Amino acid sequence: MKRRHKFESQFWGSLGFFLSHGGKTTIRGVQQNGLQKSLGLSASLNYNISLQWGLSFRFGETVKKNAFGLDGSLYHLKLISRF
Repeated sequence: MKRRHKFESQFWGSLGFFLSHGGKTTIRGVQQNGLQKSLGLSASLNYNISLQWGLSFRFGETVKKNAFGLDGSLYHLKLISRF
């Protein structure tokens, strides 16, 4: 899910989240209790350089998890070409 906010015609941002649930583990029929649960939040800032080119920076981080859940942060920078 994402929510967008337009600051001006070339610069805009968005907020989002991700939810991960699953990954039970069974070894030779024995339940290993490896269920993963994670909740992460993210934010992105985007700049339209021109009609053809754009730049996007995204940051995300896990904010809640169980013992087997995903952990860490995400930094994502991308150059976007439209045609």
